[in-house]
Amino acid sequence: MLASSDNIKNFLAHIAVHMKRPLGWRLAAIVEPSQSEANTLNIKSEDICNVMKSYLVWRRSSMLVSLPMMLYATLSGFLEMNRFRDSEEYDVLKENGLASVLVIDAVPIIADAVLFLGAIGALTRWHEWHYTSRVLKYGWLVSTLLPLMPVFVPFGVFVSKTYKDKVLEECRQGQGFFDDYTVSYCDDFFQETISVMKMTMAFYYGIKILPLILTFPSSCVRAALRIRGLIPDSSFSSWMISIAAPFQSMLILVSLIFLIQMAGNVCLVIAALLLCLSPWLYVIRLNLYVSISSDEKEKQIDKNQNIMSCMYYGAIILLVVWAHTETLFGQPLIGLHSEEYTEKPVITYNYFFQLVFESFGRLLLTTVVFGDAILCMTVKNFQHNQCRIQHGATWQRIQETFKSLEYITQPKQTNDEADTDTAEQAEHPQAEDSFQA
Repeated sequence: MLASSDNIKNFLAHIAVHMKRPLGWRLAAIVEPSQSEANTLNIKSEDICNVMKSYLVWRRSSMLVSLPMMLYATLSGFLEMNRFRDSEEYDVLKENGLASVLVIDAVPIIADAVLFLGAIGALTRWHEWHYTSRVLKYGWLVSTLLPLMPVFVPFGVFVSKTYKDKVLEECRQGQGFFDDYTVSYCDDFFQETISVMKMTMAFYYGIKILPLILTFPSSCVRAALRIRGLIPDSSFSSWMISIAAPFQSMLILVSLIFLIQMAGNVCLVIAALLLCLSPWLYVIRLNLYVSISSDEKEKQIDKNQNIMSCMYYGAIILLVVWAHTETLFGQPLIGLHSEEYTEKPVITYNYFFQLVFESFGRLLLTTVVFGDAILCMTVKNFQHNQCRIQHGATWQRIQETFKSLEYITQPKQTNDEADTDTAEQAEHPQAEDSFQA
């Protein structure tokens, strides 16, 4: 009993470690390999430095945590594939054959399965960066492109002539008589029906690819922040954050425009503001991230990160409250789908958790993919700078170019300030020589 109890405690401790690693961003400081991981890294890869070891075990934990999420999203998607069986949209797709249904439902689920298998393949040799980065990158690319296929297929393609004739015939029989007015009325009725179905399917498409859209810029920001924590002395990843953060904010706003207009209330508006404004703190405090690292600046960065975390978690709480109190098209947004309930929800709890787990699973894996890319770019940028320094003529030309552009990052000085600086340089000429050296 004692042995089994210790095994359970160790198992839970390992789970807690793997859950904690993806949440942190100072990889060089907080991520340390366990004894078994250190043994694997020392045996398989003796020449890996401590910084790379921290990065490899962070990647491993991110992939491990994402596995159950992607597995749930895949299995739940297959079980709920025919949830439109009792809708008119399903009848239209059925008229055009089984392939049409697969385009709408099965392709995004297959994409989740491909990403899940890619993560498993990468975990089998997690200590080999080159192998795992390729496997995960290709799996991620396939899983990203597949869900976009239905978006480029207009819904009108699925509407067959047989279905149109059936709708028109039912309309004419309902009128009880046949004349020119009935023909015109039924034609207008059919067009209005198809228009409503197109809007419904467009909303459904948007829900389908929402995890993919929202996790793309968010993962880029998360990855750049973690490379900044891994290599604090490099500002390359910090500039990546400043570029990706505004795109994250704008993409969140575009994704929420429809919901704000159709089912908006105070909770949704405040949540949207928090989600859209929080990435801009990276831009506002950009100088902290790109400047030379120091203890004081790192404390300010931690404070900035805590503010963004509070905004993010507050937005999630408000979104949960909004989803349980608001309606869309007269239907509850989230609820149980059962014969006992007369009002069918727009999204069932099962599908809601499927979206949530898929979003977080994709967020973790896409962060790893972008982290690999940004780390490569950071190292390549350093190597290219080294080559330029070694090539004296090229480095001299670069220095002259950027010396002429220094006024961009310097505030405009008055004549008195310029005279003061000139006097200080005259008193301390060795400082200028030291800087150039």
